[in-house]
Amino acid sequence: RIHVDAARGNDRNPGTRERPLKSISAAVALLPKLLTRSATIQVVGGTYKSTGGHDMAGNCLELMRRMRPQVEVRIVGRPNRQGQKPTLAWEGGPAMIDVREGNWWLENVQIGSGSTRQRRGVMVAGPGHITLKNVTFRTRSHSDAGIYAHRGGKVSLRGAIKLNEHLHDKAGDETFAGIIATDHGLVRFRERDGASLDIGNGSLSAGYYGCIRLGCETARITSWGEQSNNLAINNGGRIDLHNTTTRLCAKKRQNTPIGLEHDGHILAEDA
Repeated sequence: RIHVDAARGNDRNPGTRERPLKSISAAVALLPKLLTRSATIQVVGGTYKSTGGHDMAGNCLELMRRMRPQVEVRIVGRPNRQGQKPTLAWEGGPAMIDVREGNWWLENVQIGSGSTRQRRGVMVAGPGHITLKNVTFRTRSHSDAGIYAHRGGKVSLRGAIKLNEHLHDKAGDETFAGIIATDHGLVRFRERDGASLDIGNGSLSAGYYGCIRLGCETARITSWGEQSNNLAINNGGRIDLHNTTTRLCAKKRQNTPIGLEHDGHILAEDA
């Protein structure tokens, strides 16, 4: 287990509980190029304004490792003494987190701090897979995604997933954060009981054979966007609401809760 603490860590430390690292990228850099067994990176609550810049940019956490089957790397947040969970607050990158290879797990963290320079949250492509459990997003844009799966990338969801959930009643400019699956990307819940999706200003968008599968217990999706339906399905995309109590609210008159076009598919068995 590798320990990270923004407040009292130092990247020259070995990463033990007594002598933690300061940055997440320093912890990732300690992982071997080929992982033969699973590993855990424990991140203490606080604000992380940079990845640390070890073998990657300071404004985008790049997750890439070759792994044996059934091996994964977990990055798990732990509240600090003030009860604050880890907040990933770097700005200006193409995405806050870019997953390109390997099996990753991210739990109990907040991605973004509400800056308009944090436009895209987690982006996954190719052979990359990430599980998000009890993750909150505070990214901002006009039409970008908190979760973006493309070119075959896969995202598994567990627990409470929240994207700007405080904006159901009122949303300002550039506060959009949705979920996008395109070019065979897949975003899906892996559990139902106690699992939920809460989007205060955003949408689910699936196109070009991308797929979004809910199956969680509840989902609430509000959209304040000028050109954003709550569910946008087109060009062979698919959204599955099966067995999920779903509430959709389109705040603009020109929008509709469900927008289907160009061979889009929606399934809602027992929804």
